[in-house]
Amino acid sequence: YMTRVAEVHEPESYAKAVKDANWRVAMEEEMRALAENETWDQFDTPQGFKTIKCRWVYKVKYNTKGSVNRYKARLVAKGYA
Repeated sequence: YMTRVAEVHEPESYAKAVKDANWRVAMEEEMRALAENETWDQFDTPQGFKTIKCRWVYKVKYNTKGSVNRYKARLVAKGYA
């Protein structure tokens, strides 16, 4: 189990994640889910307000036998995880 876990790396940045098709699919799934659930809207920030910065968090989910079950990408507001 631990050998398999060591084979798959969770990227530390978007720049690294976007180079891997598995992570691109995971990010697309997250964006689709956010849109379907009407989680947020994108618009110009009104004068006097600050924008909320977001970042991607990447996690590999394993099944009980230690193989990769799925790649999970979450878009979270900075300062939250």
